[in-house]
Amino acid sequence: MLTSLSPLGGKPGSTVEISFKGADLDGAKSILLSSIHGASLEVPIVQIPEKKGVLAVKLPADAKNDLYDIRLVGRYGVSNPRVFQMSPLTVVDSP
Repeated sequence: MLTSLSPLGGKPGSTVEISFKGADLDGAKSILLSSIHGASLEVPIVQIPEKKGVLAVKLPADAKNDLYDIRLVGRYGVSNPRVFQMSPLTVVDSP
């Protein structure tokens, strides 16, 4: 069960380090991005061993600027969705 992720968005074509929190998220293989407009993408991830729960994701350069459901694909199947935004704007973390 995916309870939270951070950051909540990224620029298409960039590599984003996303922190996933929740239960049964072992063995992450990829993420699924699904837009309400029908676009669906499976994106491979890279584990970052020195940062527990953080995965590096290379966002597709051709992804549309939109809101997506993001799901983590792991050993126990596909997680529940959270919202992720693709945007050409810089992501700013709130303190």
